[in-house]
Amino acid sequence: MVFSPEEYADIVFVYGFCDGNARAAEREYARRFPRRIHPGRGVFPETYQRLRETGSTAVRGEGRGRPALMDNVDVVEQVLEEFNDDPTTSVRRVAARTGVPPTTVHAIVRADGRHPYHYTRVQGLDPGDPPRRLTFCQWLLTMLQFLGLILWTDEATFTRAGVFNQHNAHYWAAENPHVVHEDSFQREFSLNVWIGVIGDRLVGPFFLPHRLNGQGFLDFLNGTLLPALQDLPDEVRQNMWYQMDGAPVHWARIVRAWMNEHFPERWIGRDGHVGWPPRSPDLTPLDFFVWGYLKSIVYSSPVNDVEELRQRIIDACAQITPEMIREATAAVQRRCEECIAAHGGVFEQNL
Repeated sequence: MVFSPEEYADIVFVYGFCDGNARAAEREYARRFPRRIHPGRGVFPETYQRLRETGSTAVRGEGRGRPALMDNVDVVEQVLEEFNDDPTTSVRRVAARTGVPPTTVHAIVRADGRHPYHYTRVQGLDPGDPPRRLTFCQWLLTMLQFLGLILWTDEATFTRAGVFNQHNAHYWAAENPHVVHEDSFQREFSLNVWIGVIGDRLVGPFFLPHRLNGQGFLDFLNGTLLPALQDLPDEVRQNMWYQMDGAPVHWARIVRAWMNEHFPERWIGRDGHVGWPPRSPDLTPLDFFVWGYLKSIVYSSPVNDVEELRQRIIDACAQITPEMIREATAAVQRRCEECIAAHGGVFEQNL
């Protein structure tokens, strides 16, 4: 946003008058100059710092000048009212409705201290979910000494199509080469993958049957997971906790009996010693880190067959370092704190 020399001088003066308090300066400027475009809060320290470092308040690129319509208070109020009524609207849409050039619309909203922010996709919650999430997070924060001993687990399905998004698929050229992307729906395939993380270690990946029931999951626990856990240090293996979500196969009676036998009073899940709150992927490292990281690598190019998909998953897992796992595990603490601050509601938009 471009201001006149007089306005920049007043910005610096008001910022000093308020002892460097940008919030107070924003209010004071609006009080003193009600008919002007009001700079956003960040403009005050930025202008002051620029003056200290360069001896000038001018921003690089200001030579293009200030749009004339920005001096028209009625135009400015009309544009801002559009964004007040619908903060999700676009510059082009407002320009079409008001007849104000898009560049001027953009300059007006930036001068008002507004910036375009992307939505954060979060898991929808049912009415009874926040209290359960709150209870779990409060419990976990009292058990931080065991945070590195929790085996966080989850399953995910990797398909041939992966995360291909046609809206983001472009081919830049001087002329249209009529490039196609082949979708072989007659040759679809997928893999059901189990992974666990504990401390700074990744356990797996292991590939499960597509149609998994309680007995099949129990067979996995006995025949695959228990031998794999033997690679953990004795102290970790003897004191570790097991976490899983409330998927139907996890809630099977034979699986819960197995958990009570192998992790007595040390497992987290549906009807576990500690209840896992439903619809809480934002609290487990598998969902907020591992799966997204793996898919960004696995689907960096088209997958040709199921064995290639399997190998890509294995290779991608090998790229996850102990430091990455350690940071993801430690992040659970902050996420629990944010969840508590949100009274058990969604919080990822605040991270």
